[in-house]
Amino acid sequence: MANKTKITEHQGQEVNGYLSGNGTNGNIVLLHDWWGCTQSVRNLSNRLANLGHKVLALDYYQDTLPETVTEAEKKLWSVDMTDITEIFIAKSVEYLGKAHLVGMGFGSSLALIAQARVNNIRSITCAYGLPPKLQVPAVRCPFMYIRAQKNVFEDSNLINHYLSQAPVDQNNHCLSQVMNHDVDAEFLNENNVNFDFKRLKATCEAISNWVGTHNRDYPAGYF
Repeated sequence: MANKTKITEHQGQEVNGYLSGNGTNGNIVLLHDWWGCTQSVRNLSNRLANLGHKVLALDYYQDTLPETVTEAEKKLWSVDMTDITEIFIAKSVEYLGKAHLVGMGFGSSLALIAQARVNNIRSITCAYGLPPKLQVPAVRCPFMYIRAQKNVFEDSNLINHYLSQAPVDQNNHCLSQVMNHDVDAEFLNENNVNFDFKRLKATCEAISNWVGTHNRDYPAGYF
């Protein structure tokens, strides 16, 4: 069960999240989309915890849940991405120890920015939308992208750009992967009439396998 946890306080601002599990298969910081840290996001953290991970669903909206697209868009543009990256995400990784970032929608942008600025991130998984390439430095850790159908926010050229930026190992193998998810981008919303538990299960297993594969410290010069 995801329990609300105060991670730290910075300049009078609490950094909170929902903590699930105590597994040893890799710590995960789960970054929500523009709808906030909804019950569906917390349920996703529970599913990942059941696969053997310690998961922190970070709540950078601080208990605020937009109810309309207009509200969500307004909230999205009101947040300070530098604060989220360098305070919220950095403090979350520090709280867990070394961790993997999993971002959904807007959270994907945060994961890509954070991996270039925050230490001790072992891998990132992004789903359903990416930021313009000019906003993000090169990818410096193993990178998986989950692609959905019916998503106007996905750009194949942009996806390929980030995949090509992923590091290569000593055998010249690129440490990146794409998972094609044949549902629309709202599949995480359990109130969606098209919600599909089987596909969600497959996605969670893919994320878990990716995290487990890269849950280690790569030696200096490996990339």
